[in-house]
Amino acid sequence: MIVCFHVQWVQLLFQSRGTQLTTCLVHIQTLKGHADKILSMAFSPDGRRIIAGSANRLVCQWDVHSRTQVVSPNGEAHWEGVLGRVFAERQEVVSGSADQTICLWDVQTRAKVRALIGHTDKIQSVAVSRDCTIASGSYDKTLHLWHLRAGVQVGRPFEGHTGMVWSVAFSPDGRKVASSSEDKSLCIWDVRNSSQVDHHLEGHGDEVTSVAFSPCGAQLVSGSMDANAFLWDAHNGDRLGAPLKGNAGWVRCLTFSPDGRQIVSGTEGGCICLWNARIH
Repeated sequence: MIVCFHVQWVQLLFQSRGTQLTTCLVHIQTLKGHADKILSMAFSPDGRRIIAGSANRLVCQWDVHSRTQVVSPNGEAHWEGVLGRVFAERQEVVSGSADQTICLWDVQTRAKVRALIGHTDKIQSVAVSRDCTIASGSYDKTLHLWHLRAGVQVGRPFEGHTGMVWSVAFSPDGRKVASSSEDKSLCIWDVRNSSQVDHHLEGHGDEVTSVAFSPCGAQLVSGSMDANAFLWDAHNGDRLGAPLKGNAGWVRCLTFSPDGRQIVSGTEGGCICLWNARIH
């Protein structure tokens, strides 16, 4: 299942067995609940719920099967728009905001468990590893790691970008974290050493807005305002094959399929593109 988000609604789209993505998407339903732009969203680990953060400072949930809003918002989540969000575990949600804070929420009670403070500008992206370490990328050009349970920052900020950090992603084993930036580059870091960039990846012609690891951790895919997606070797930082072209506008988001065989991207122009994840 693929989820797209737009101004005040969420569309659920199902991918059937067709060969062209544009001919095999069937609109299931439009989910309503936010009163402003939807800026971020994610599935729960069990696939039963969708969480979405909005410019109206709220975090809302929907049940995937019943297509209904699970709970109504419990007050304002942040002082400013919710830019990044992810399920940490089945019953917890992590959100990052333009108010410079990261919040941990209890899904059932809708209560804020804690707030993490340390960035000096808007938080654009958050990710959570399997061992419940949080990574956050910010307009302050840094990437921070946090211990979810203890609610404290892990080590020093990761500094290596000269522009805002658009996106962050953990490798499947949690040992590496990747970041993409306004400075047209990506960085791959060892989570145990914030003082050194393992690999600095360059090649995009504009801001790199999204990054994702393959399920096996061997590859990275990146999307950019240059309307291209690149595939990279996550171990040595080499670019693999030719750019993945065909995006209608700059790449807002992308990811690998769970089996690692396909890559899907969503663009500023409202287009969804699908590729086989082989070296082109």
